[in-house]
Amino acid sequence: MSSKVKMKVEGVLTNVDYDDALTLFRARELIIESRRRGLMWVEKLPLEVLIDSFYVHYRRPILKRISQFSDDRLLVWYKVVSVYVNSQQYRDIADVSYGNAKMSRLLALKLLRVYMGVLSKIERSDEYKSALYVELKSRASGKEPSPYIKSVISKIEHSIKTEINFVLGRSHPIRETLHKTRSVLGNIAGDEVAEILLEPEDESTRIRLTEILRTLIELVRRASSEVDLLEKYVDYRGYVTGIKKLASLRELRDLTPTERARLLTSREIMAYKLGTASLMVRELRVTSRPRIYMLIDKSGSMFYSVDIKVEGFEYLNKITWATALALAVLLKGGQVIVRFFDKKAHELLTDKTLIVKTLLQLTPLGGTSITNALRAAISDVTRNPRLRTYKLMLITDGEDNNIDVNILLTAQRIFKNFIVILVGGENYIIEKYCKDVIKLKSIGYSSLKKVLRYI
Repeated sequence: MSSKVKMKVEGVLTNVDYDDALTLFRARELIIESRRRGLMWVEKLPLEVLIDSFYVHYRRPILKRISQFSDDRLLVWYKVVSVYVNSQQYRDIADVSYGNAKMSRLLALKLLRVYMGVLSKIERSDEYKSALYVELKSRASGKEPSPYIKSVISKIEHSIKTEINFVLGRSHPIRETLHKTRSVLGNIAGDEVAEILLEPEDESTRIRLTEILRTLIELVRRASSEVDLLEKYVDYRGYVTGIKKLASLRELRDLTPTERARLLTSREIMAYKLGTASLMVRELRVTSRPRIYMLIDKSGSMFYSVDIKVEGFEYLNKITWATALALAVLLKGGQVIVRFFDKKAHELLTDKTLIVKTLLQLTPLGGTSITNALRAAISDVTRNPRLRTYKLMLITDGEDNNIDVNILLTAQRIFKNFIVILVGGENYIIEKYCKDVIKLKSIGYSSLKKVLRYI
């Protein structure tokens, strides 16, 4: 009767227990993720390589000595990992991936792509394979490799760096942008959008998404620091916050106890103080948060800045500007509901992180149906009557000539207020039937501040 001997799994990291159940589970998760992405070659790699690729991102790696390896492929893997953890790309993304399993799986797959590219080059070169083997033997015996071997090893390391640059691209702008995102929107938002920025295979897409996010965050940051939305949402009812001079006759009911006593003892003094506007009343203020339901056009034309002036931002388009408006209201304490729409209205969004993620994942699509968007808003009010107290805000460039006037009038009737912001466009039906229309000929911080103060 034969018995199978379990082979001990050993990778290149000293701070990983390769036989632990959780460690094996992490490798299994990585295989499942690779299948989801159609990367079937991943599950053919050695188990220890899969484990290393995950944990080199999940925790701070501690590498073993090169002299501990004899297997050619594991030796190449050791070289790839050692060069990678000393690269600028790794330093830029490490604080994003440490302790984040989802991000570690994403980056593990990228590192495995680097490994496969380098392995293919080395297997085609007898010089490279021989140099790695000689270096291994030299290190194991405590000797320095010859200058020739060092020069070949230097070429291998250069090849690894080239592969890292090809797969991961420039990561420094991503790190800076994520830092700003966290400072404005919080750590959760920063972690969530990190995956979106790092996932694209081509660097041009990563650069575009990074610049969109950078522009969005800068707009929101400036608006949040300079515009106080709650100033105008003050109602003179509720809790006493101090005393002030009488401003209108309706405040006579809020006379201070001293003034009430004077009223009972000397009408002449009261008449004098009333005539000179020196009566003192209790200041009753309740600050309520603005409630806004935003319909944001995401049709193809909103992704460009045609026929509209852009102020100081290279990657600013209409839809990014509109999203910045929603986030600024949220960060200033407002209650905001957002629906993006094109030919149809998409899902309701109320969380700032989801709003940012949705913007970064949007694709320009042709076609706009303002009628369908308004129908969705009206339907929401039918299901949830409290939305009647919200201010409806439609943000579009107006490229829709088939608006149902009855739906437009119904929306104006059932919502507390209805504002239309025409971004760099015109629309005859909207301008004729809507009472409150703001037409913007430019987008940037000044127009954002203008709208925030208006609403």
